[in-house]
Amino acid sequence: MRDFRDFVESVRDALAIEDIVAEYTQLQKGGSRFKSLCLFHEERQASFVIYPQTQTFKCFGCGAQGDVFQFIMLKEDIPFLEALSRLASQAGMRMPDLSAEDAEELKRAEEDRRRVYEILTLSAEYYHQVLPCS
Repeated sequence: MRDFRDFVESVRDALAIEDIVAEYTQLQKGGSRFKSLCLFHEERQASFVIYPQTQTFKCFGCGAQGDVFQFIMLKEDIPFLEALSRLASQAGMRMPDLSAEDAEELKRAEEDRRRVYEILTLSAEYYHQVLPCS
């Protein structure tokens, strides 16, 4: 599994997140960052920020955040392995063969993340309904 993690890091290092995001929207340079309208929710003022030095993004409107893999997963609504495969191809790299055990471990981890996200979303909706707004 260590070789696979190294491969993920090498794909991340080979791509600039701002180049990937620029394929979907127009970016405005502001100092060391880039800004744009968020691609994940409707807005009139740019709240989507890309930080090239850390290769991450954050939307201060909807809270979406992450790295280049997370961006592709959210934008294309695809699982991690598919996002990795697309980005590796874009970087001119070939996906390594995963053992059945490694593939199963990745599937389980992704399913666990999906479940936690669903639970957190339901919890947020619940507390939004029951807690008074002031």
